[in-house]
Amino acid sequence: MRVGLVKVLWMLALVTLMGCEREIPSLVDRTDDDGEIQGYMIMGKLSDRIGNPLKEIAVSVIYDYVFVDDHAPPIKTYQVEQGSDTVVVQVVDRKGFPLRVLFRDQISSGPLTVEWDRKDAAGNIAPSSVYHVQYLIRNEVRHSYPVTISGTVVTYSDSLGQFTIPDDNLPIDFYPVPLSSSDGSRYLGNHRIIPYVTLRFTAEGINNGAYLSLIKNEIKRIEIKIS
Repeated sequence: MRVGLVKVLWMLALVTLMGCEREIPSLVDRTDDDGEIQGYMIMGKLSDRIGNPLKEIAVSVIYDYVFVDDHAPPIKTYQVEQGSDTVVVQVVDRKGFPLRVLFRDQISSGPLTVEWDRKDAAGNIAPSSVYHVQYLIRNEVRHSYPVTISGTVVTYSDSLGQFTIPDDNLPIDFYPVPLSSSDGSRYLGNHRIIPYVTLRFTAEGINNGAYLSLIKNEIKRIEIKIS
């Protein structure tokens, strides 16, 4: 039941996305293994109906999930033990690179909860991926919790209409992803990201999408003609 509900939610989102299109884009979809990669990668090309490349098209990634368990979601609160310590709370990407410092101060002992607004240090919404909010004392990570961002822009097509989505933005098999109903009233449990993604292509006058299956350690190559 839970898997079905999540699937229905994502299919409804995809139908809504496609509903504003006059025509579903044609898609040449293939997976090949020319060149070694670790993890997942998508390489694509966007063009109009007569083959002219489409540049500066925003490419967003929306993940798909499968239900795993009813366990409580990851804890966001850290119990500060010594008020004399300076606590640093930062966001890091999948490679551990710091994206933004959210908090840095000495506070009294007790619970500390820092929520991330999903923006980077420049104030931009972070690209689709999995991030971790870390609580550090004396440069040592004492606690962390994951944040999954889905549906945001990860790249733009270049002058040749080409784009690449690297493994950093394709966290397949990551768990746990706690999900709730669309109105936030019901917790749906912890989920795992599965190797199916929706790509959304947006620009002025363009709002198209494609649903892809991925294979680990193989490049997914697609060519899409947008009307």
